[in-house]
Amino acid sequence: MAKQNLNIAIFGATGHIGKNLTYYFSQNKKNKLVLFGRNKKKIQKIMNQIIPERDYSFAGYNEFNNKKYDVIINCIGIGNPRDIIQNKDILKITEYYDNKILDYIKNKKSVIYINFSSGVIFGQTIKSPISESSLASINVNKLNEGSYYAISKIYSEMKHRNLKNLNIVDLRIFSFFSRFINLQDEFLISGITNSIKFNKKFVTDKNEIMRDYVHPEDLFEIIQKCIKKEKINTALDISSKKPISKFSLLKSLAKKYGLNYVISNKIKTSPTGLKTKYYSKSKKITDLEIIPKYTSLQTILMELKFLTNSN
Repeated sequence: MAKQNLNIAIFGATGHIGKNLTYYFSQNKKNKLVLFGRNKKKIQKIMNQIIPERDYSFAGYNEFNNKKYDVIINCIGIGNPRDIIQNKDILKITEYYDNKILDYIKNKKSVIYINFSSGVIFGQTIKSPISESSLASINVNKLNEGSYYAISKIYSEMKHRNLKNLNIVDLRIFSFFSRFINLQDEFLISGITNSIKFNKKFVTDKNEIMRDYVHPEDLFEIIQKCIKKEKINTALDISSKKPISKFSLLKSLAKKYGLNYVISNKIKTSPTGLKTKYYSKSKKITDLEIIPKYTSLQTILMELKFLTNSN
């Protein structure tokens, strides 16, 4: 897509990823952003803090079909692990908004649809890095609250691959951190950031885990590359330049910020399962000539500056 002046719709604009994409797309004043959410007043309040004095419009989902778009980005999802248990309608919600977008692009085949998927499609227990040969995995004989979130993502991806004549990209996020994170969410990195920000002791279990935090700038570059493709229908595992282990991260932050952490014998498992090495080694993304600039550690250190007001 060679067009430079883009009409961009962002679903879930007030979420963690949605805020980042709005911020980066708004840097080019030629882009026209239409930000969608359930509460227009909430969108306006949040965006006035993120992109003050920028040109954008905000709308309810019932207004979606009234406008023309070149790019549609679907960031709707569940950010907080706790909400995965509490939200019983995730399958219905995911399918509703996905179908809304699909119905639109079926009649406008030049539009590119970028959908945010997740690494959870590869299972609730992940002990080895994901590779090109890894399979989506759900134990249908032992479903729990976390299973339905993964099923919703798998089902969306299956539908998208079946629509080969449409421009659809599913971006599988494994871990994400930025200055726009909701520090009330129950992620490892949220807890660490709160401990640094408020000078509190961080308690963690003895399990070593690996995580891969893609930098918002790298993620934005990936999306731009996808938009420029003439024809594209694929799924991509999103990764940083290098993942990081939990204890390597804690040691680095103890040195940089004086983080005080202690190890507990009690193991806390995520609602989506125990993922020891939750990252991908897939090189498929290099087909787009994308090489991430930042490692997971660099990403965390760079974005932490904005949350801790440090240099």
